[in-house]
Order: sequence, then structure tokens, then C-alpha cells
Amino acid sequence: MIKQRKALALISGGLDSMVATKLIQNQGILVEGVNFYTGFCVESHTRVACNNSQTQPHCGGPLWVAEQLGIKLHMLDISSDYKDVVLNPRYGYGANLNPCLDCKIMMLNKAMEWLKNNGFDFLITGEVLGQRPMTQLSATR
Repeated sequence: MIKQRKALALISGGLDSMVATKLIQNQGILVEGVNFYTGFCVESHTRVACNNSQTQPHCGGPLWVAEQLGIKLHMLDISSDYKDVVLNPRYGYGANLNPCLDCKIMMLNKAMEWLKNNGFDFLITGEVLGQRPMTQLSATR
């Protein structure tokens, strides 16, 4: 009997994570998503908490992406840990108040911890090497 593989996808609400997830789904692999509540980007999270429906459909954001892909989305509150990283980034700040590398490392660590505790086989990130030099570097650099 072949074991059904399960992947956990970091769902940002952007195109890269959506395409990466769809590519894995097309291989017959079960995918669920995870999105992190950091305390900064609250629009999608507030919509869920308030059960706020609007007259126009909302396009974009992690909830919309998960709905389009037909996947379960787990929303994890990392705001306390995230605040510490933003205030004291080990690798310094990126452009536009973004401590890129430190936040990415923390989110990947949180995702891997959650993945291991919930029976997933691997992680999908949607990262594009070279797109943002501070966070998306080749391991061989």
C-alpha cells in the first residue's frame, strides 16, 4: 500500500506560493496551507474574525488563495515571537522596514515545527531564487 504524501505550503497570498502549491497538487499530493499572523498584515485575518462579507468578492490574500486551490488553511499566531525578531533582527534590516532574513528563518522554523507535529512530509515555500537577494539565496552561495 502506497502512503499518501502530504505537503505543507506557506501561503502568503501571492502568486509564487499559489503556483508552487498547484504544481504539487497536480502530482497527486495532498496539500494544506499555513499562514502566519504577525500582527502587521491584518486585513484577511480581521475579515475571518469578524465574518465580514463585502458586496465585492475579495481577490488576493491567503484566504482567497486557499479557497481557489481548495486547500485547508491553518492560520498560526506568531505575533509575540515576530515582534522580538522585528525589534532585534540578527542579520539586520532589509529595505522598507523588513528584517527579511530573520523573519524568513523564523517562519521556516515555525513551519517545520508545525509540519513535524502534524504529520506532513515536506514543505512548499514558493521561493524564487534571486528574486530578493536578502531572503532567497542559493544554498551554494
